[in-house]
Amino acid sequence: MAVSSTGMLSAFASRTGSRYPIRGSHTNRVGDALEMVNREETNSYIDAWEMKKIAKVNNSFDKAATKVHAWENAKKAEIDSNMRQSIEKLERKRARILEKAKNEIAQIHKEAREKVARAEAKRKADFLRIDEEAAAYRSHGLRPAKKLFWF
Repeated sequence: MAVSSTGMLSAFASRTGSRYPIRGSHTNRVGDALEMVNREETNSYIDAWEMKKIAKVNNSFDKAATKVHAWENAKKAEIDSNMRQSIEKLERKRARILEKAKNEIAQIHKEAREKVARAEAKRKADFLRIDEEAAAYRSHGLRPAKKLFWF
């Protein structure tokens, strides 16, 4: 209590020759008031310091959270892009496979038509051969011979 921000008590103490102020009702009230003012000033300074530190921590957190959200969005976009590329690749592969299957089906259909055409040509050739043999039998007046295949 000997030193204050205004210097009143220290001047008073130096006049009386004592380190401490004289205890009186008036000096106590002034000293208490000065102590209260000093305490309020200190508390005000501490509150301002605390608010400054809290704001700094909040700003740091906001900056970190923004960074994390940006990283998250970038990763999501990358994965989404990779997924779309994979889907497009699979669709192209599916289209190639479908085209190949259609070509194979067309080839099989073509071969089947050719085989049917060959069978039809053979049938017509057999009919002509039978007609010629029948005409030969008729012209000679002979019966067709039975063929026994079990010997």
